[in-house]
Amino acid sequence: EKDLFLEWALVHGNYYGTPKGPIEERLEKGIDVLLIIDIQGGIQVKNIFPEALLIFLLPPSMGELQQRISDRGTETIETLRSRFANAEHEISYARYYDFWVINRSLDEAVSQVRSIIVGDRCRVGRAHSRFKQLGYDWPGLESLEEPKSEKETT
Repeated sequence: EKDLFLEWALVHGNYYGTPKGPIEERLEKGIDVLLIIDIQGGIQVKNIFPEALLIFLLPPSMGELQQRISDRGTETIETLRSRFANAEHEISYARYYDFWVINRSLDEAVSQVRSIIVGDRCRVGRAHSRFKQLGYDWPGLESLEEPKSEKETT
């Protein structure tokens, strides 16, 4: 059954997962896929798809995060304590992500995520596959690669 999921995790006492089939179908068609998943899922996805972009949404502050979760009115005191303790642990994994977006306002966060996605689409290595999907074919297109980092060239 685990092969049916791209990623899965036990989060706050509940199991969550992302079915693998629909994700693979979209990726094969060159369609971007946006997953809203926790750190466990993010790490699993990055291990399967090293080229995946991981964007970590951060609260403006821990106090603001606590206020937002409390204001929902959907959590018990015990669940709130557990979520707050988990939040600090999860934020410690932000350093493994490719980008950070501080979620001060929904509109601002959405705009930043869109900008990250558009910028990534324009990278040489990513643009190459999009050109091919669109039917562009000219001499030298096959030789386009993402530039190697300094570590890889030394």
